[in-house]
Formats: sequence, C-alpha cells, structure tokens
Amino acid sequence: MTARYQQAAEKFNYDPTTRWETDNKHVKDRFFRLKNSFEKLEKTIRDKSGVEEELTPTEKLLVTMVEECDAHKQRTDAERKEKTATEEELTRKGKVVRDLAMSCRTDGAASGMSALESENDKGGSKKTRARSRARTQADNGDEEEIVALLEPAEARKEELASRKLSLREQQLAHDRALLEEALQRRAEIGLSACGGRHKTLTLQRQHVLSGRP
Repeated sequence: MTARYQQAAEKFNYDPTTRWETDNKHVKDRFFRLKNSFEKLEKTIRDKSGVEEELTPTEKLLVTMVEECDAHKQRTDAERKEKTATEEELTRKGKVVRDLAMSCRTDGAASGMSALESENDKGGSKKTRARSRARTQADNGDEEEIVALLEPAEARKEELASRKLSLREQQLAHDRALLEEALQRRAEIGLSACGGRHKTLTLQRQHVLSGRP
C-alpha cells in the first residue's frame, strides 16, 4: 500500500498544472479522509432511504477502494496475529528445551558428585593422590597449549616490530639523503653566485684601469 501512495504522489508532482508538491504520507491522509467521509455519507443515505441508490462512476471507484483497503487491513491483522502466535510458540518451546537441559545438567552434576563421594569413601588417600596427579597433568597440559598458542603470536609481534623499525630506518636514510642533496645544491648555487660577482668586479676594475667606461 505504501508503494501505491508513493506512486500517486510522484504522478501528482509530475503534473505541471499542480500548484504544490505532496508526498506519500499526505496522499495517504487525504485518501483515508475521503474514505471515511464516503463511508459516513453512504451510511447516512442508506439509513434515510432504506435502499441503496444508484452510484456514480466516481462513487463506484470509491467503493472498490474502500473494499480493497478493508481487505488489506484484514490480511495484515491476520498475518500479524499468526506471526505473534508463532513467536509465542517458539518462545514456549525454547523455554521447555532450556528447562529440560538445565534439569539434565543438574541431575548429571548430582549423580557425578554422588559417584565422586562414593569413590572417595572407597579409595581413600590413594585415589586422592591419583586425582591430584591427574589434575596437575591436566594443568600442565593446559599451560603447554597456552604457550604453544602464544609463541607464534609473540614471534609475529616481534617480526612486525622488526619490519617497522627497518622501514623507519629506510625512511630516515632517505630523508637524510634528500637533506644532503638540498644542502649541496644550495652550496653550489651560492658558489656560482659568488663567482659571478667576482667576475663582474674584475671586469669593472679592468675598465677603470684602462680608462674605459
């Protein structure tokens, strides 16, 4: 429905005889005002006369538009209700699954604790030492896995730092070369200027000695 209002607004704005521009919201508001006014007028006429009068083509078009609008609203409401019911059902099923999982986990933990207490009663200190040794081995295994994961990361970090330092040194060397080149060029320009002035002074001195202007 929104696309229809947008198309109607575009056609209205495209018409060169229109004196203002509109948008889809304004078109929708005008349509529903017209729809409501027509429904009230139709109800008033029907209540007064008791029979339906012959409709003009414009009124027939309005009737069709009202029927389509009501049908669209009914479909939208039905889809919304169906979607809400589906979401509620999924939520309910998800809650049931979560409750069942928590129940199984609680029962499993309780049975595990009972079995562990029974083994403790039977095995005594020997079982305790065995479990402590197993836990220590597991902890050592976890530490080895962590170290194995961290070593490549540290190596990669050092490699990136070394590469960054190398690039920085290359940049400094390049900047130093540019600076030296600029200083050398400035020195050459200065020597050239001094040589030109010296040559001019020599010629002027020769002219003075020879009496030439």
